[in-house]
Amino acid sequence: MISSLGLLTIPFYNGSVNSDKTAVLILDRSERQPNLNAATVTIHIAGEVVAPGVYEVPADATVAEILAHVKLTPHANLNTLNLSSVVQENDRLMIKAKKHSRSAALRNPISINHGSRAALISVPGIGPKMADRIIAHRNKNGLFTAIVELKKVNGIGEKTLSRLRPYLSL
Repeated sequence: MISSLGLLTIPFYNGSVNSDKTAVLILDRSERQPNLNAATVTIHIAGEVVAPGVYEVPADATVAEILAHVKLTPHANLNTLNLSSVVQENDRLMIKAKKHSRSAALRNPISINHGSRAALISVPGIGPKMADRIIAHRNKNGLFTAIVELKKVNGIGEKTLSRLRPYLSL
């Protein structure tokens, strides 16, 4: 049943759970008139959410109302969504990740001598394994004295170094 505020049911939510393992969250609709006769629709929420899955929501719920009750990851990019749109039956709400800002990385280069694993991974072209190899080389051989010394790290050649160089500092 939909109350005057509306409801949102979420599978396996940690709140109060009813017998069919769904939870009920109240959508705050104090700013607009709810449709008390609205049926529910089933939608799929995926991408940068902590608990992706199939959700049952009021048929007249907007994307913004739904997202207010779904925990997003820190990488969620809501700029690609129309937050005022009303969801339809069988909609898929894909929450995309924020793209790495090249300009921010260029303004704040990462130190190959002092950068953490996470900081190194934030550089376009350096993944977890490469970051681990850079840190292992640094720990074994001491601090780098020039960016070009990165070529001594397995997997970094001239081409890779030229792509990484703008994002790195000593």
